[in-house]
Amino acid sequence: MNIRKLFEDIQRKDSFNAFWSYPEEKNLSTLSEKLSSIKSPKELRFLVAQICALVFERNEEGSFLYTEAQNLLKYAEATIDKAMATASIAGTYIDISHPSPTQDTDKFLTWETAVTTKLCERYRDSLTTFTAALDVHEVQEHVKMVLFG
Repeated sequence: MNIRKLFEDIQRKDSFNAFWSYPEEKNLSTLSEKLSSIKSPKELRFLVAQICALVFERNEEGSFLYTEAQNLLKYAEATIDKAMATASIAGTYIDISHPSPTQDTDKFLTWETAVTTKLCERYRDSLTTFTAALDVHEVQEHVKMVLFG
């Protein structure tokens, strides 16, 4: 069995949704379901913070998911702050939760895609680290849970 191939398969599947639905007994799919209705970086920051708070409550400090949530929260906050600063012509922070019709809507889509891509990368890297000490059978079971629930 080729473990690298399994990780590539995960990347090709919807890695973002897979991250939020693993493990099954601690389903965190709320965020991925709401992604299509998010209209601003502020809304995404709020949802990420909500999900991370849930992870912190359900997991012990230092655990895989707890650490992932910490990393995600830090990354999301930094990315959102940068996106909001970039959206302002003067370089100051603005609220773009209700963009004007003349505002470039592609900026948010580009930013959202970058965040999703980064989350997929972080998930893949974390999965590689998380499964490094496991034997092949355990990795197979883990991957089945991630891909198929």
